[in-house]
Amino acid sequence: MPEPVTLTNGVMITPWVGGTSLAGRLRADPATLTELLAALMDDLAELHHDPADQLRQVASPQAGRAMPLVVATALNRSATDIPARQSMTAEAGELRALVGTLSTRLARLAPQLDSTMFTRAGVAFGQLTPSRVRYTDPHSRAVLISPILGPGGDLADSATLLGHLHLFAVTCPPALRSDLTEGIEAWLSGRLAACRSTWREWLYAVLTLWTATVHTAVLDALTLPLDLATARLRAHPLPALTVLDSLTRDLRRRGPGAALNATLAALTDTVEHDNAGPAETTTPR
Repeated sequence: MPEPVTLTNGVMITPWVGGTSLAGRLRADPATLTELLAALMDDLAELHHDPADQLRQVASPQAGRAMPLVVATALNRSATDIPARQSMTAEAGELRALVGTLSTRLARLAPQLDSTMFTRAGVAFGQLTPSRVRYTDPHSRAVLISPILGPGGDLADSATLLGHLHLFAVTCPPALRSDLTEGIEAWLSGRLAACRSTWREWLYAVLTLWTATVHTAVLDALTLPLDLATARLRAHPLPALTVLDSLTRDLRRRGPGAALNATLAALTDTVEHDNAGPAETTTPR
C-alpha cells in the first residue's frame, strides 16, 4: 500500500499513485502473468498468513455471516436487478435468463463451502482487481489501492483476482485472451500442486468465489450506468456470463477439476473447437 501522509477522522490519506496498472502490464506483455501473480501473492504473504491481531479484528466477519462477503453479496443479486432499460436490447431475454440460471446455481454451490477454510485463514486484501494493483516503474513492487479487509486470506484474494482477470480477458482480442488464459492455467497449476490432498476443496472454494465475483461485477455494471470503468462490460455482458455458465454447470455436475478445464477452454473460446480433452496440468493426480 502507498505510504500514508495524514490521518483525518480515522481516514488514512495517501498520495496519488501513478504508474501502470496490472491490467496495463498484462496488455503489454501477457506472458508475464504467472510471474506477476506469484510476486503479488508473495507481497501479500504476511497479510494472508500471519496478520497483526489488529488487522484480524478489523477483518473479522460480521456476526451471523458464515461465508465470505463476496458470496453473500452475490446471493442477494438476481435478474430482477437488471434495469428495465435493458429490455430494449436484443439480447435482453438471453441476459435475464442466464443471470437467473447463474443465481440459482450459485445458491446451490455456496452452501457446500467449508466456512472453516475462511475463518482459520489470514486476512484478505479484498476487491483485488487488476486496476487496483499498480507499478510505479517496471521494476517496482506492486502498490495496492483501496483495501476492503476481510477474512479468507490467500484463498479469497486469489479467487477475487481470478474473477476480475476473467472479466479482463473476455474484453481482450483472441490472441491476448489465449495468452492470458495460459498464464492463469500455469499459475493455478502451481497453486493446486502445493495444495496436495486438499486441492479439490481449495479449487471448489476458489471457483465459487470466482463465480460470485463475476456475477456481482456484471450486475453492478448493468445497474451503475455512470461508472465509465465498466462501460465495455455493460455494453457486452454476455461473453463474461457465458464463460461463467460453463464454470458453474461443470462445477455442479462434474466437480472442480472438470469445471476449471471447461472455464479455461471457454475463456479462449475453444469449447466447441478443442477436442483434445482436458489439460492435464490443471488438476494434480
